Amino acid sequence: MARTRGSIQQLLVKAALLGVAGTLQGCGFNGAITHIQKALLHHGDQSGSQGISQSETTLPPSSGSQTLVANQGIEIPLSVKSWGDGLRLAISVNPVDASGNALPTQELVLDSGSSTLAFCDASLAQQVAPLQVSYVSCNNYNPGGSPTGYWGNFYKGSLDFTGVLQLDSSYYSVMQQQESMPCIDGFQGIFGIAFRQLDSAFSDNSITFQPFSDSGAGIQCPDQPDAEFVPPLMQFLGSSAGPAQVGIFWSGQTGRSEGALYLEEAATSNVHYTQGSVVGQAALGELGWYDVNIQQMALSSTGQAWTDFQCNPAAGTAGACIMDTGTPILSVPKRIYQSIVQLYESSGSSAQALGSLSVILAGSQAAPVTLEFPIARLLEKGWIQPGGSGIILGLPLWAFYYTVFDINAGAVTFVAAPQDTTTTPQMELPWVLGEEGLEAALEKRGSSVNASRGDTASGVAVQLAPESSTASPPDTPDTQGHERRLEEDSPIHV
Repeated sequence: MARTRGSIQQLLVKAALLGVAGTLQGCGFNGAITHIQKALLHHGDQSGSQGISQSETTLPPSSGSQTLVANQGIEIPLSVKSWGDGLRLAISVNPVDASGNALPTQELVLDSGSSTLAFCDASLAQQVAPLQVSYVSCNNYNPGGSPTGYWGNFYKGSLDFTGVLQLDSSYYSVMQQQESMPCIDGFQGIFGIAFRQLDSAFSDNSITFQPFSDSGAGIQCPDQPDAEFVPPLMQFLGSSAGPAQVGIFWSGQTGRSEGALYLEEAATSNVHYTQGSVVGQAALGELGWYDVNIQQMALSSTGQAWTDFQCNPAAGTAGACIMDTGTPILSVPKRIYQSIVQLYESSGSSAQALGSLSVILAGSQAAPVTLEFPIARLLEKGWIQPGGSGIILGLPLWAFYYTVFDINAGAVTFVAAPQDTTTTPQMELPWVLGEEGLEAALEKRGSSVNASRGDTASGVAVQLAPESSTASPPDTPDTQGHERRLEEDSPIHV
């Protein structure tokens, strides 16, 4: 879930946020970034190589961790399955009680757009009660739309990942109340793997903490976090002797072990890295999210190009462009999506004529990094939708590229994944466009969400989303650091 970021230090925390998502009415995402930038001016940049260290206001990390894979890094298998409006990566986690007994396995959404690990099953609270600390997690994800969020106590204990990795003394939460979280369809919670600015905590004895709203407004989170925790993954990387590297793989398919999370040396020693083609290394921001500086987007077949995305918050821009495994689509500005629609209409439904969508990222040291996304496949899979002026490079990114995040270096390496080169020579125009064009279709259909129709000639399902079904990018959200606003008719992205 792309969660809007929290504070950098206590001053920022008090100025900016709520839990994984605070309900911030009237304060936009731009305002949250402004708070962060002001804090940086007063206290110095806490990102970059310090992204996994603790600040003065950060509660202590764990005493350590244990792994079953020594000197080779860690590989944790991931499943891929559907939840809500799209596919998600799933990671298996066993909370461990105070006696050292592993509790039943929980399947969590692996989310690079947030930082808290939270279990849905409220009954777990009784089993880990001795591990409870005096802080509460409270997060909102969808203000302005259907209430989406949770609150629950924080606990400090061990977490086991399929017997491959055990993290000791990690902070996690058990949801006491939740609305529309990934607690159905085989999911039992969320594992946020982003940076500490998004993992805020609230004192459980605060007289202002009243998370439940009788008015039906959903979970209500405080405005001022009392502390921030080092998230479990960052805690592990910060305390480990190995390189602080995170590799994420997705085959583009659904099923068990169709994805993998690689840590430390394993991030650059697996076959996806060693047998792949390295595209380049881009600069990685760490102000909460895994954010990148997109310098240009272009359509290869027409030469159209767009710049000035304002997605470099560390340099003072008002927006952000993030890499978010919890969002099941690529969310691009409306003007770019409109151009793709026009290209589709004028291409004679030829997949080859559509070409690719190019995304150029600022390099970590030298040359920019260019990513290519075949437009035909994006449309066939329903992997692209219009948003605002910001950009979310969601889960489909990993169908095309294996990524390695080097936390200390502030860089992300992209390795091209093998692709099916077969293309459909002719794609029939989907009904949502038809001969009358997008605008006429929207007028008839109102605010229809994704429309798809099977191409009887090729068997290819082409999906184009009306502009009304937008996934709000990180500059659209209304946040105090932890919530991301979506349009009222938008799909919920974690």
